[in-house]
Amino acid sequence: MNRKLQFAPYARWLGTQLLLVALAISLAVAQNPFTLQQVLAALKSGNPAQSDLARQVSELGISFVLDRSAREQLLSAGAKPPLLEAIEKSDEAKRTPGGQSGPAVTVFSGEAVTDDEGPLTRERILAALQSKADQALLAGLVSQYGIAFPYTPELGREFQNAGANPALLAMIATATVGASPIPEGFVTLPLAKARDFDGAQAAGRLDIRLYVDGAAEVRIHGNSVIYKSLQGQESRNAGSETTGILPARALKKLEITKKDGRGTFVLMQQPTAENNFQAMLRIYDPKGGEDRYHLRILWEAE
Repeated sequence: MNRKLQFAPYARWLGTQLLLVALAISLAVAQNPFTLQQVLAALKSGNPAQSDLARQVSELGISFVLDRSAREQLLSAGAKPPLLEAIEKSDEAKRTPGGQSGPAVTVFSGEAVTDDEGPLTRERILAALQSKADQALLAGLVSQYGIAFPYTPELGREFQNAGANPALLAMIATATVGASPIPEGFVTLPLAKARDFDGAQAAGRLDIRLYVDGAAEVRIHGNSVIYKSLQGQESRNAGSETTGILPARALKKLEITKKDGRGTFVLMQQPTAENNFQAMLRIYDPKGGEDRYHLRILWEAE
């Protein structure tokens, strides 16, 4: 047999081992706090062992905020309770006076994106189960944040078929169903009911009328609209109204038209099951001083 062919498997194995050793050494000698990407890479490779990784995290700390998104990524990567506990303690330590904790929410600079905590969606729970996340910790998230959907026996069977254990199923079945809390800095936009208002319609219209100076972000979920000024003076309502409630199901039509305003807008997020059917858009005003914007949103459910 050709010696090159015989040597190829060994060379691939040796290369893999060298990469793992290099990763372990780089983590062991690192002098800086761990980034989320470093922790996830170590979990994926299995090197170093989670017990050693937890010890190193305790010694060096972390440079990221342990928010819900980070926690879910760690769970999906297979993080066990001892490692998560070490990360939690490190996260708490850097928030104490004299620490170097940064803001949990990105500051607006043209295209900032916020990361809010809220109830768990069906899709996120199923994704966690498929990735073999720790179910005790997943149950803790359900208990802490609630769920974004009404529980039904059919959903219970779906979670059970995906591998949910009895304790997790019981937690989901008794969890509070709620909407996401209003993120910091956002305020509710009052909506008047239009003359043709009908909360049971599968199609509807939302007229957002808002004074904007600089930039503002608007989020729409059901019959709730919230907004936040990102630049310039505070935005304010200019007579917004709606004919119905944005459905919590797939849409076959979502049209947004600017009826008034000197600037532009960008649809940042389409409403989907993954984001609990929340639409998100931004209005950008190019000149100094405020201007009145009117955005007309038409929707139709499937």
